[in-house]
Amino acid sequence: MSIRSPFVVTMLALAVCALAAPACKKKADKTAEPAAAPGQGVAPTAEPQAAEPVSGEDREAASDASLGEKLHFYIGCVNRADSFVDGTYDHYTRWLTPKRKLDGKHDPIVRTNGSGADLSGCFKAIDEAAATEPKLPELEKVAFAYRDAHEKLEVSLVEADRYYSQGDFKDDKYAHGRELNEQILAGFDAVFAARKGLRGAISQHNDELAARSLARLEKREGKSVRYYTRRLMAEAQARLDLALDPATDPAALRDAIEAYKSFHAEFLDRHAKHPEEVARASNLAGFVLRSNNLLGAFKEVQRIAAAKAERKPHEDEDVRKKDLLDDYNSLVEESNQLEWKAPE
Repeated sequence: MSIRSPFVVTMLALAVCALAAPACKKKADKTAEPAAAPGQGVAPTAEPQAAEPVSGEDREAASDASLGEKLHFYIGCVNRADSFVDGTYDHYTRWLTPKRKLDGKHDPIVRTNGSGADLSGCFKAIDEAAATEPKLPELEKVAFAYRDAHEKLEVSLVEADRYYSQGDFKDDKYAHGRELNEQILAGFDAVFAARKGLRGAISQHNDELAARSLARLEKREGKSVRYYTRRLMAEAQARLDLALDPATDPAALRDAIEAYKSFHAEFLDRHAKHPEEVARASNLAGFVLRSNNLLGAFKEVQRIAAAKAERKPHEDEDVRKKDLLDDYNSLVEESNQLEWKAPE
């Protein structure tokens, strides 16, 4: 059983999509950072009026809002296309040998994009993102490479679909099928490599955006309940990456989860002692519940890592990691449903 981590990103203070589900959309934060004030037009006969002063923090917040909208296009694309290609890969490889050859007993199940809803929507989003500000040449470059890899794979899949659906394999005893198999598997490898590059580029920009947003929030509110909810997501994602990586040292994972436990306890303490901050939030009860579930899932993975290090019996690691991933995705969804009223 393999655990494929879906691309999940929590976007902060922006009306953009979190990546646990393609259609999810974060509700507007009622205390979102203000955009930079526009210059005011002046009538020809009036005295010149000074524009509203704009602070460096306001300019940074406005720039980050534009960046978040740009990332939204890429995030929606990756969600749609990755879900489609993962399912296509699973169907196609089901009847291959361990060495990824045709087994000679079953025809592979070839799924193409069909109506084009999945990939064409993704490619449109990539074009729209490239046209928006800020211009990010390196991100746009890997996005176009991702699109190109998908398009090349689709050509091979369409040809294979015709080859098997029309029974051509009966005429050449799978000769062309073996050629197509090599093309298709190489195509999948190229898509997965391009996906890794695009995910990494998006995550880098989003992590930097989130760090700046969190710093501005702490400056305004201190370590409020809202601050803790945002930072908790960053802390959780960092631990998730460690927990899902089979190369992670068990001692490092233990230390990381222990630190997460401490931070989670701080969050609950703030939540208990500041009901006035809790009252500003909607849907916070669901976030607390999901955060507790995620902490429990982290503990289970930690126990398995410790048992493996001591060569002791342990539960199924893949099952527990899938549970962890599910709990994290649920917390992302709760996070993106949070709304905050302005302080009175």
